[in-house]
Amino acid sequence: MSDPRPKCSRSERLSPSPLPPDHAATSLAGRVRRRYAAALVALALLGLASACRDGGGARDEKASGVRRYTVRGEVVRLPETPAGARQVGLRHEAIDDFVNQAGETVGMGSMVMSFEAAPGVSLEDVRVGDKVEIQLAVGWSPPTLRIEQLRKLPADTALEFREARAKPAP
Repeated sequence: MSDPRPKCSRSERLSPSPLPPDHAATSLAGRVRRRYAAALVALALLGLASACRDGGGARDEKASGVRRYTVRGEVVRLPETPAGARQVGLRHEAIDDFVNQAGETVGMGSMVMSFEAAPGVSLEDVRVGDKVEIQLAVGWSPPTLRIEQLRKLPADTALEFREARAKPAP
């Protein structure tokens, strides 16, 4: 038995319009669809260009309000469970260039503090008593106190625990 449907080209079968394909391309609805698609492409390209210009969405410290410090210290406490809170107790050296909430360079003396380890920071090989160097992110709004990077130091590394010597801001 033969197929009773009329033979037509693939483009005619896929055309969403009941009108012939050549008419759909010039109809008002076709022109609106093309303009809408062009506007979406333009917006996507604009967003891509913006992301490339600012380094893929990275924000600088002044814009984000987060400052970063490289700090050395000794681990005094680790999370009890790997799945639990990732709080690390650290006796850290002085942070001479620490900036307070008012934007003043006041320094911070050595002390024991708890810091949240960011999700990408591995604590797997870290033990209490290890000497480490961390990159610490500090922000005031919202409050942020987070270890972004952690590197173990040699066991014989000498650490200096003292009061801060505040340095003037550059």
